[in-house]
Amino acid sequence: MEGVAGVVLAAGSSSRMGRPKQLLRLGDLPLLQHVVEAVAAAGLADVVVVLGHEASAVAGALRLPGGVRAVRNTEHAAGLSTSLRTGLDALGPEVRAAVVALGDQPELEAASIRAVVEAYRRTGSRVVQASYRGVPDHPVLLDRRVWPEVLAVTGDRGARDVLAAHPGWLHPVELDRDPPKDVDTWGDYEELVGRREA
Repeated sequence: MEGVAGVVLAAGSSSRMGRPKQLLRLGDLPLLQHVVEAVAAAGLADVVVVLGHEASAVAGALRLPGGVRAVRNTEHAAGLSTSLRTGLDALGPEVRAAVVALGDQPELEAASIRAVVEAYRRTGSRVVQASYRGVPDHPVLLDRRVWPEVLAVTGDRGARDVLAAHPGWLHPVELDRDPPKDVDTWGDYEELVGRREA
């Protein structure tokens, strides 16, 4: 998809998990690999995976498909905003918009990403966000016009405050499926494994 890139945020320390959740096994693959595969399958022009905590170990466990590269956020301890900044800064000038996905949502589907990009192509909206039966979640597409405000965010926050300040920028895309759940705790992981094994 010419002009639209992907940014996978996967630099966190997994403090609630107590170990790097990016490396937890889900089937035969690390949890983060499932997100990377989904974003790669969406056909974006370029995809960057932002690593930080235990970056070398995580990078060593990943198989990066063609068109996907890893970048390291050396300031990941300062919060989510630094990872978003690292990802956007890694994209070339030809990129008009970036689809942001979270590295701890292994149930993310390529079809959801494509739906968001198609809505962007159709509407030209500054921000396009997936909404799962009325529940907003990722992926979120950010047109380059909003990047200056997003890059000004600091601390452990992403683009949420920017969207709250400019609700008119947002175009939701309604999807008739469950949202991809975050894996933040050991209980989340066990629930996810149980669903996949059922």
